[in-house]
Amino acid sequence: MAIQKKIVLRIVLGLIALVVVAIVSIATYSHLYRSGALESVYGVFDSGQAYRPAGFQYEVLIGTEEDSKRFRMWRAVTPEQQENGLQHVDMLHPDEGMVFELADADYVVVWMKNTLVPLDLVWVVDGAIVGFTKNIPIEPGVLDEFLVEYQSPEPVNEFIEMSAGAVERYGLNVGDLVKIDQFPISDAVAL
Repeated sequence: MAIQKKIVLRIVLGLIALVVVAIVSIATYSHLYRSGALESVYGVFDSGQAYRPAGFQYEVLIGTEEDSKRFRMWRAVTPEQQENGLQHVDMLHPDEGMVFELADADYVVVWMKNTLVPLDLVWVVDGAIVGFTKNIPIEPGVLDEFLVEYQSPEPVNEFIEMSAGAVERYGLNVGDLVKIDQFPISDAVAL
């Protein structure tokens, strides 16, 4: 009888220890998540569990002087951010996207490697739209060497990846101006 009580006591103590470890782990993870310590160059999950790129969003105005639409865009600044773009992002709001600012104008080739949302591409030269590639489908499971490549119509020094259908939805046109705010949106949270 005494041996059975010792076994039951050890099991109960073991379960209590597991619960304590779980509580400490959750509390630590929660603190690290809220503090931003888990952020990587690729991004983090937001509270809705959608994968989001790392960094602040910037306001981007696209349109004419009289009629501009406002967008919230991440900026791909580092070579790694530019290489990854919107890979692994599983949700984009209609007014979201990513701006790529290039050091020199050049032909740009984009593919949909690990991209989980269909995209529109907006090709820009010196702050003005010169072309579009619209409604690019995702290519899940396609090997890199078989992914379709989408090339800019001419050398560009900026391009934008945005939610598929955004070009039509917002009535964007060749010749429209693109103005990127140099400061993050004040109410945007660095993810």
